[in-house]
Amino acid sequence: MEKRYDPVINNRLTVFAKKSEWLLMRTYLCNLSNSGFRTASYVLAEHVLTTLENDAFWQCFVTIAQPDTKVYLKTFLKAAVLNYKRGALSFNSHVFLAFARTCLQTEATIDRQKTLQLLLPELCTYEEVELLLSAFCGDNCNVKLRHLTTCAESKPCYYALFRLMKQMDMSHDRIAECLKVVARRATPMAFNFTSIMKLYFDVEDLRGDFSLQMQAYEVSRIENSYTNFVDVITCM
Repeated sequence: MEKRYDPVINNRLTVFAKKSEWLLMRTYLCNLSNSGFRTASYVLAEHVLTTLENDAFWQCFVTIAQPDTKVYLKTFLKAAVLNYKRGALSFNSHVFLAFARTCLQTEATIDRQKTLQLLLPELCTYEEVELLLSAFCGDNCNVKLRHLTTCAESKPCYYALFRLMKQMDMSHDRIAECLKVVARRATPMAFNFTSIMKLYFDVEDLRGDFSLQMQAYEVSRIENSYTNFVDVITCM
């Protein structure tokens, strides 16, 4: 069983963090044994990085995680979610957006996949979802569509998916395929979303026992605002 905490490692990393000595932190991490490094990864994600405020977190990220994403990216993303939830982190950081542009320009699909799959479902607003999608996917609607249909569900992501489906002017067959993927989540909100989209886009060739029954005039409310959209897809 892996050791998730070590007071010595925690104290050393905490000292580096308090002094913003990110290069020394990276050197220390590199010199740990394999087992020590695995423990340090837990300590970073759960104890050290979660004490940092926005600017310090992203400076640590660009110094340690970005040069070696294969080793550090997931650790930093886990901590980023915790910091975001306590209101101490913004993804509108120029450091983070520069990382996104690098992923886009170098076609770093694995880094993009890890980042979007972990972050998209955690975001509180539709605007934040759009920010990350644009930063990591550019104008590629097909890539955006793939991430929105395969990430864990959230209300902002469902709204982004709805708007993207409208923007792309997709065929009924393709809409049906996307909705089948969403329906496999087998949650009440997924079934509601599928029912509403089936009616909104007039997709008849989508089989399934969707309990939500609405009239076309009721569904049209989702065009008016995000609030209306959420009201409709969360109704029971």
